[in-house]
Amino acid sequence: IVTGPDGEEIFCDEHGRVKVQFPWDRYGNSDDASSCWVRVSQGWAGGQYGMMAIPRIGHEVIVSFLEGDPDQPIVTGRTYHATNVPPYPLPANKTRTVLRTETHQGEGFNELRFEDQAGQEEIYVHAQKDMNLLVENDRKDNIKHDLHLDVENERFQHIKVDDHLTVDGQSKEHVKGGISLTVDTSLHIKQGKKQLLEAGTEIHHKAGDKVIIEAGTEITVKTASGFVKLDPAGVHISGPVVNLNSGGSAGSGSGAAPAMPSISSLLTSEIVPNWVEFEYIDPDMQPFADTPYRAILSDGTEVSGTLDGDGYARIDEVPSGPIRVYYDPDDEFEDLEREPIDSLGGKIDKLLGGAG
Repeated sequence: IVTGPDGEEIFCDEHGRVKVQFPWDRYGNSDDASSCWVRVSQGWAGGQYGMMAIPRIGHEVIVSFLEGDPDQPIVTGRTYHATNVPPYPLPANKTRTVLRTETHQGEGFNELRFEDQAGQEEIYVHAQKDMNLLVENDRKDNIKHDLHLDVENERFQHIKVDDHLTVDGQSKEHVKGGISLTVDTSLHIKQGKKQLLEAGTEIHHKAGDKVIIEAGTEITVKTASGFVKLDPAGVHISGPVVNLNSGGSAGSGSGAAPAMPSISSLLTSEIVPNWVEFEYIDPDMQPFADTPYRAILSDGTEVSGTLDGDGYARIDEVPSGPIRVYYDPDDEFEDLEREPIDSLGGKIDKLLGGAG
């Protein structure tokens, strides 16, 4: 069982190793001192890529030993049991393949679920809080049926070049508040047939230079008390009184004051610096603890240090490329004097003779 200190749910070191309590250990206290650090096998592990899923405190794991050495344990598997049950009840949900996490020191989870029941196939994604998608080049979505989008707060979009939209059928929008549209250059609108516009109180058109209203056969300006009509028969003016050059002033409109949209919050690439880890062990898998080392980076930089008690070392923020590591010999090591090769034959004969 994976263990750790009180009050913690996940306990590991910089290498992703964990502590465990073995069933046969009668002296362990199921805490952060229950065992040595135990490495964890992952489904894929490369240099700053792969997958990482740290076993959490209370999880049941399968521990193997490298070369059968009890001093070299490694977690090679994980199992469910009576208190650690699967995400969905079985066998009722046997057609589901699930990747579900659990919020650390809180309530909730993230989940990626695949449903393979015939006629109910589904891919389900659940984000407990935020979900970010970053595409370095193109993204293409092809939906064979409907698309439903429900945003419970605000939606922000920022298109830095052009926006193209083609609707083969009808486009319907209902805005319960107002619409603000700002066009820095020209606005072109063309209808194949009619344009029908109705305002509850006011329509105001204003141009800095000129306004031209053109019709092929007829233009009518109409109010409750009269009208002006232009058609092929002439100009018709009707009203209780028609005043020409009699003073007065023209009517005025409210003027346009569109609101500008808020800028979207952009998702940028998170640049993860390169790092390297290395381990120095002997053929019996025993570490060379506290051994000095020199690392020559790809740009020629030299980094010196000392391995830890487990023979490990880590260097952060290194440039991409190959790295050469040299371990300095122990100052107290002395090479023993070797016997001449011609003296070995006599010793072998003596040993064989004694055995016979």
